[in-house]
Amino acid sequence: MKKNKVIILILTVLAALSIIFLVFATNYVKFFKPKAKQNEEPTADISGYSFETSKYSAALKGKGNTQLPIIPTDIDGIYYSMDTNGAVTFYTLSANSFVPYTQGVNTFDTKVTCTNQELPVTMYCVERDSKVCGYGLFTSRKSPGVKIFDYAFCKITDMPAAFGKGSLMLVSMDKTEFALKNKTYSEAFSFDMSSKKTGSPVFTNNGRLTGIDGAFRDDWIKLTDDFIRSLGSDPYFVTGREYNIGVTETKNDIMMRNGTSKSKTVVSGIVGSWARGVSGNGIAYIRSTNVGFESVSTASSAPIASFAGNYFTDYVHSGNYLLKRSDLTLTNLLTGRSVKISGVNLSGSIVTFSVNPAETAVVIVSGKDIAAAQTVAVCDLASGAAETFTEPLLFAVDYPEITWISDTSFIHTRPVVNDGSKLNYAIYERGGSNA
Repeated sequence: MKKNKVIILILTVLAALSIIFLVFATNYVKFFKPKAKQNEEPTADISGYSFETSKYSAALKGKGNTQLPIIPTDIDGIYYSMDTNGAVTFYTLSANSFVPYTQGVNTFDTKVTCTNQELPVTMYCVERDSKVCGYGLFTSRKSPGVKIFDYAFCKITDMPAAFGKGSLMLVSMDKTEFALKNKTYSEAFSFDMSSKKTGSPVFTNNGRLTGIDGAFRDDWIKLTDDFIRSLGSDPYFVTGREYNIGVTETKNDIMMRNGTSKSKTVVSGIVGSWARGVSGNGIAYIRSTNVGFESVSTASSAPIASFAGNYFTDYVHSGNYLLKRSDLTLTNLLTGRSVKISGVNLSGSIVTFSVNPAETAVVIVSGKDIAAAQTVAVCDLASGAAETFTEPLLFAVDYPEITWISDTSFIHTRPVVNDGSKLNYAIYERGGSNA
């Protein structure tokens, strides 16, 4: 009997060691095994390439030096650029060039309290046409005494009617979105433009959990610029609060604010975080299906548009549009209108795209490596005609966004030298008389 106990003990130890070895071996393979090569971008010889002599440069309507992307504000005709120290320059467009806008720019210091930490920030604001827009940046580099947070992008804009009256202070903690025109904000407060002070949170923090960094979880609310502009009178918001950290990259809920009480869940488990207010105070979103996903609205029982495949890998999302990678089918998520783009040869994988305000044209950019061949394709959605350029150094891979400044013209950021260390803004006019 005693001998049997010894044998059982030995077998138990060996089993435990086998499990440990299996876990170690699995993790070793996971973390140390060389990754399989992905589809490589087509290379191009740029040793003799010149920004000045490129065909795309010759086709541009305007260009000029910029440190970082020039981004539209919430006031028509005014743009801004922020450097990494938080200094903001406002611009207007004149004769195909961006010129500094200095009329009525108000600079002031204020504080924003997040997770009981006061974040000092200098705001640069413009008030015009009964609208306000302002921007500021907190970094721990400038305020080393602040703990937990090392970055906070702050924006002042008009309070949407769904949330109240006055002005709104929004805070984004995601430094990867620093140069995006449509940021995701995880904090929202009322703001008094007279006293220059932040007021109460727009959403209650009752029950809000902290993350592993000690700060409130940044998926309690998810407000984007485009989403806020789409709201009617109902106070919808997107949230990942009901899910574990990491899950909210792919799945979220839509809730409706209910004062200081528990918010009401309107839709659970949407795909991604895209949502838009629609007529009739409904809300549009994306949900999964047996074969893929579909865009739907609470204002109607019928799907708006249905898709096969994986939303995150088979499609590129920009604004209210989806572009299918395999066949370049472009679909409006709010109307269901689709058009298949043909006759366009893209170099490398699609980086981003953008549809003009009139929905008559789309720009598609591809090629993730500045030392490879990149493509800028401007496609007419009615005729199918395309203006296509394939060259090195067409756009800055770190700042690839396209911004339409009219229905025929758009701007983007482009490297000036072969190593990508200097940037220009580029203005292109489709089908026009370009300089």
